[in-house]
Amino acid sequence: MATNWIDIDGSEGEGGGQMLRSSLALSVLTGKPVRFNNIRAKRSKPGLQAQHLASVQAAAMICQAQVTGDQIGSQQVSFRPGPVQSGDYFFKIGTAGATALVLHTLYLPLLLKGQGPSSVRIEGGTHALAAPSGEYLSTTWTGYLQALGGQIEVKINKPGFFPKGGGLLQAKITPGRTLSPWIATDLLETSQGRVECLAIVGGKLPISIGERIVKQSIDRLGSGCTGRVVEFPHAKSTGVVASIMDYRGSVPSVFYGLGARGKPSEAVADEAVDAYLAHRETGCPVDPHAADQLLLPLVFAVGASFYRTSAITQHLLTQRDIIKRFVSRGVEVVGELGQPGEVKISS
Repeated sequence: MATNWIDIDGSEGEGGGQMLRSSLALSVLTGKPVRFNNIRAKRSKPGLQAQHLASVQAAAMICQAQVTGDQIGSQQVSFRPGPVQSGDYFFKIGTAGATALVLHTLYLPLLLKGQGPSSVRIEGGTHALAAPSGEYLSTTWTGYLQALGGQIEVKINKPGFFPKGGGLLQAKITPGRTLSPWIATDLLETSQGRVECLAIVGGKLPISIGERIVKQSIDRLGSGCTGRVVEFPHAKSTGVVASIMDYRGSVPSVFYGLGARGKPSEAVADEAVDAYLAHRETGCPVDPHAADQLLLPLVFAVGASFYRTSAITQHLLTQRDIIKRFVSRGVEVVGELGQPGEVKISS
C-alpha cells in the first residue's frame, strides 16, 4: 500500500466540494492516500456539510478506507483507501444535499475497480443549485459514460427539492469494459433529433406553473421545440424545474433552470433557455458541465482524447489540477476562462 500522502489544500482553485469529491475518487482508483486541509475554504460555510460528509463516508464504505475528520464542519480529513468492494449500497444525506455529487464520488471506482455489479441508492436532493439535475444526470452524464463504454444506468425514483430533500436516486454500475477515448470537434446533429422543454412541478404547486414554463420556452425557441409537464404531487418539498433537452447531438445535452420563492415561471424557463442558447451558438459539441465531468473517466481511458467545449469553467481548471496530483498523464486545457476552448488528454 502506498505510504506517501497526497496533500490537498481546499483554498486553491475553485475552493469548493469538487476538490474533495474528485480527490476521493482518485484516491480510491490509484490507492494513494490523501489528506485534506482548508476544506471548502472559499465557501460561506467552510468545512464538510451534509453532502460532503456523505461523499467521504460513501467513498470509505466502498473500499473500507481508514478515515479521520469525517464530521460536519471539519476542514481536515485524512483518507487511506483499501480495495474496492462491489455491492448494494444505500446512502442517506439527511438534507436536500445533491445526490448527484455523492454519486460522482463513487461511480468510477465501482466501474473500473469493482469485481461485479453494484447498485447505489442515495436519498437527498435531486434538483439543487450548483449541482447536476436529475435529468442531466440520467440523460447527458450517463449518455457520455455509455458512449465511452461504461455500463451505467441512472434513474430518479422520486424528486427531492430544497429544503426537505427526500428524493431518491438509483444507479446500476457494471464493471468489465475498458473505457474508450472521446473525440468531439464539431456539433454533429442526428436526423431524428429534437429539442424539448420538460417542466417538473413538485408538491402541491399548480400545474399551470409548468405550463407557463413550457409556453415561455417554446415562445423563445420556436416551433421546433416541444414541451411537456410532469407532476410529482407527493414530493416532500414544493419545487419547479425547467429543462431544455437537446437530443440533436450524438449525446443529448440538458440545460437547467431552478425555481425559487418569488421567482416567476418565465424566469425559470429563461434560465434554462439562456444556458442552452449560449452553448448552442458556439457550435461546440460539449457543454461546460460535461467538459469537466468527462476529464476524470477519460484519464483512465485507453487512448488520447480531444474535445471542444462552449465555455472553460473554473471547475474544469480545478479538475485538471487535481487529476495531475494523482495521475501522470497529460491533460491540457486551451482557451480563456468563460470562453470556448479545447481539452486535450494524451495517450
